[in-house]
Amino acid sequence: MSARLGLGRSRAFEVARRSFSLPDLTTLDPVAKVTDPVETHFVTTYYDTADLRLAARHSSVRRTQAGWLLRTRGDDGAVVELEAPAHASDGAVPAEVVEAVVGAVRDRRLEPVASVRTARVERRLLDIDGRELARLADDVVDGQRFTTGCIELSHWRQLTVELSGGATDLLELVVASLDLLEELPTGDATLHRALGGAARPVIDLRGDARDGSAAGVLRERLRTEVGALVDHDRAVRTGRPDAVVEMRNAAVRLRCDLATWKPFLDDTRTEPIRRELRWLAAALGRVRDAEVVGARLLATLEGLPADMVVGPVRARVEHELAERATSASH
Repeated sequence: MSARLGLGRSRAFEVARRSFSLPDLTTLDPVAKVTDPVETHFVTTYYDTADLRLAARHSSVRRTQAGWLLRTRGDDGAVVELEAPAHASDGAVPAEVVEAVVGAVRDRRLEPVASVRTARVERRLLDIDGRELARLADDVVDGQRFTTGCIELSHWRQLTVELSGGATDLLELVVASLDLLEELPTGDATLHRALGGAARPVIDLRGDARDGSAAGVLRERLRTEVGALVDHDRAVRTGRPDAVVEMRNAAVRLRCDLATWKPFLDDTRTEPIRRELRWLAAALGRVRDAEVVGARLLATLEGLPADMVVGPVRARVEHELAERATSASH
């Protein structure tokens, strides 16, 4: 499974007017040319739990003819994508994809929740030297939603602007020239549109009272900590830097909260959770220790004179550290 981390530099808009046409984007600096349109057709099937836990956390698992793609958004605004090859068997979600989202879906099964057929007309924005600055995808989409016990059909047109080499201010200039089109929700706009709107936030606790009582304060505090723990779990599994220490801190905070509020809680339910959080913090501590030791060893190697480093020392150290990290992660 491969991963890449990139800035989320795209905006999507619904095109409601049939008379809409693209303005002359070559008037925008530094756009010098808009390429001729290229049309493609493809089908995408989205997988989620029945209660849309991934969509509620701005994540999606999709399958196309090319393979599987997990897309999620970090708390720093970055978009993380993990790819896995298509399997020719029964179409089940690959184990490596399930493993990456298990913190969010837990014991729920991933199943098809929507499918879209897209007719795309794509144009590229180039600068005067022919370098690509951005892409515009003009999509006519037929969607099918499966989450209500029957198939619900939808049809829409959307325009997506995605920076590929240009500066962020170019994105704002292009958006400003689109004549007040209605912007689709951030995240996976196509999935949200097929589902009839963005999924509701995940509620991990019973009730949703937001008041100043002890119960209200405690409920909101625990909801926040549980959400942070799940988000950091996803970051750990997708390899985001510093995610291990952040997840460990979240586990420790939640365990401390359960201890602090112990007089107001049911011990028979919270004590097993505290024991699990203690185990989780210890397991993450071993992973973190491996990271810290590795960083220090490599920094020490970098500081040694070249004549004191004989043979493939760095490669051997990195191999040993990788094995330790893998052992600590399981």
